[in-house]
Amino acid sequence: MTKKSKARHGNLHLLGEVWAITRGCKGLVHGPEFRICIVAWFLTAAYWIREPWWDQVIATVPTLLGFTLTGFAIFLGFGSDNFKRFLAMGDSETENQYLSVGAAFVLFVIVQLTALIFAMVVKGFQFPTPEFLVPYQRYLVVGSAIVAGTGYFTFLYGLILSLRAALRIYRLSRWYSMYLRRVHDNDPRLCKREATVETYRVGKASRSSTLRMRRNRKRTP
Repeated sequence: MTKKSKARHGNLHLLGEVWAITRGCKGLVHGPEFRICIVAWFLTAAYWIREPWWDQVIATVPTLLGFTLTGFAIFLGFGSDNFKRFLAMGDSETENQYLSVGAAFVLFVIVQLTALIFAMVVKGFQFPTPEFLVPYQRYLVVGSAIVAGTGYFTFLYGLILSLRAALRIYRLSRWYSMYLRRVHDNDPRLCKREATVETYRVGKASRSSTLRMRRNRKRTP
């Protein structure tokens, strides 16, 4: 097995692991986000059937994708090493809270990328109907409506999943608060040390972000 085939196999294995942790089709269909998406999809049917919906998707998803990746970065850098070990406890990968949050963010990214790529491909097919397809115009109209419905549904689902991403970050902050309280009850000195380390990390990240913004301003003519 070559290095490329090993890397491909490894990536497929990771995607299968994400799919299993997020409970696959059951987790997607039975969640409240899916039901909200169906309602929003029906309410916006007059738009995505008649209007060029792909422009809205291409303009919105990159910003949404940036928000998701930022939240993922916050998750990876949040908390001390002891807190991360606390989250990583579990008898299996599906019961591992650390992997559960990470897999949820990966799922958000996959859905949003799918919506963006789908919209770009559909936009590329916007050209006058060739003469040999004119007799099948009514079938093309039906097919166009199906494609539009699929693409816009994926887009709406990615939007609604961003709410789940925000709730995941909030839940993470609650876990960290509970963890610090538990540590404080057992050893107040250890709690103070944990809080000091976290404050240092946040301050360092803030200073790095400020310096980066200043450099970008200097480079901008």
